Amino acid sequence: MTTNDHGYQLGRTMSRSFLAALAILVGLGSPVSATELGLRVEALGCHSAQVSIGPSCETTYHVIGELSDAGSDGLSMVVFDLEFSGGSLLPADTPTALPMAAFAPPDGLSNPAGYGGTAIGGSLVQVGGSQNVLGHGLWPCEANDECPGNSSCVGEFCTALPGLPLGSVVIGAGQPGAPASIATGSLVMPATPGSYTIQLSNPVANVLEKGADGRPYWWNAPVMIQSVEGLTITVVPGKDCCDAYEPCCLPDASCTYVPPAECTALGGTPSGTDCEEDADGDGVDGSCGDQCPNDPDKVLPGICGCGVPDLDSDNDGTPDCIDGCPDDPDKIEPGVCGCGVSDVDSDGDTVPDCIDVCPGQDDLVDEDANGIPDCLEGGSAVPAVSTWGGAVTVLLLLIVSSFYLRRRSATN
Repeated sequence: MTTNDHGYQLGRTMSRSFLAALAILVGLGSPVSATELGLRVEALGCHSAQVSIGPSCETTYHVIGELSDAGSDGLSMVVFDLEFSGGSLLPADTPTALPMAAFAPPDGLSNPAGYGGTAIGGSLVQVGGSQNVLGHGLWPCEANDECPGNSSCVGEFCTALPGLPLGSVVIGAGQPGAPASIATGSLVMPATPGSYTIQLSNPVANVLEKGADGRPYWWNAPVMIQSVEGLTITVVPGKDCCDAYEPCCLPDASCTYVPPAECTALGGTPSGTDCEEDADGDGVDGSCGDQCPNDPDKVLPGICGCGVPDLDSDNDGTPDCIDGCPDDPDKIEPGVCGCGVSDVDSDGDTVPDCIDVCPGQDDLVDEDANGIPDCLEGGSAVPAVSTWGGAVTVLLLLIVSSFYLRRRSATN
């Protein structure tokens, strides 16, 4: 076994450990019934699993993911390995546009080396990431000392957990008819003519359960992998590099880089022109950028996905489909106080005003440890008791004693 082989095996072991940790973090449950995920590698610009290109040319690839049905609310996690038979792969690009930007730090969670994967032995290990299904870095707690760093325990959750994602969950990623471009990268082809492949392996994915709303977490479950298709790139001797060429979709469903005129002469269709029927009547043909072929109101999925409008009722910059408070312009999540009520903490005691029993004082101060905030005990006039029920009992005893003394005085 070579040094690279040792390195790759070590990376695979580390990858599996990361996968296990990531699976626990995003809360695996039972697989979503029937829903499956198909993954394929294709040449950017031509939806084909076969491409021909000149020696030493640089080209791009992207990994596409599409779910088999709408039985879920879209992908919540997707990770896999990539290997190129023609040489080493550099880390894939980190997505900057939704929906996949929600899967990469700081909004999402990825391999510690980054969303683009760890380069080991020429391969890429653990490409991809997870959305913030745990809810903006919040962690369950009962006391402040259970929270890390400088965070506090408020409403049974730590206010922050360093290192965890802080983004909003995006629904609809990878739904049928709106495939997600999960990873994009570039590579330089070998100078030697021949066929080379980019293969995808070890895929793992989760989907959001249908109707999940993020309260308290975005419930999600593993999804079965339906199919995995690699990309074959043929290096053709004498072919120039493709800088001045466009991908040509040929009648046999293969793809090559040639000038548009040559593409037409071959009976093919240059990428970016009329390719397929305009099924939804929105004026954009199916294979020419229309990622919502059955939605007449959308060409691209946007944030909410095909078939769902990106409506923002309260004009707070967050579409209703991912806004936990769609009619409250000051909130996108209910928080402690709920939609329409501010979570402001006027006296700075980490207890929001809406549940603050001691406005202007610290609710957490309880010097005699009797379970009652000092601000409610009224100094030394009320004996210390262990519960609110005890406090009420003491108060009743005082009232009864006072009444008895008055009656006795009147009798005498």
